[in-house]
Amino acid sequence: MTNEDLKIKITELLPAAAFDEGGDPTAIGFVTVNVDAAEWKTFSRQLHFDEALQFDFLNFLTCIDYKTHLTMVYHFDSYTYHHNLVVKIKLDAAKP
Repeated sequence: MTNEDLKIKITELLPAAAFDEGGDPTAIGFVTVNVDAAEWKTFSRQLHFDEALQFDFLNFLTCIDYKTHLTMVYHFDSYTYHHNLVVKIKLDAAKP
């Protein structure tokens, strides 16, 4: 699956998904998607269990403190299909 195919599939699963084309140096070459915190639980299950995606490995997890908010950053890999995805979730710093 190419990065463009991955974007199409993610948009089918989560029409509100916003792709980050900002050049994050930790995500060069990966599709990066911003997901609303309220949608995260359902979306994460879709990433794992959808037959076309099968993201079965959490490669990297971190949280960035921007003082005004927090951003969780997940790097997922699929051993089956060898594609990668970065998911970012913006959280309220006072009540993450």
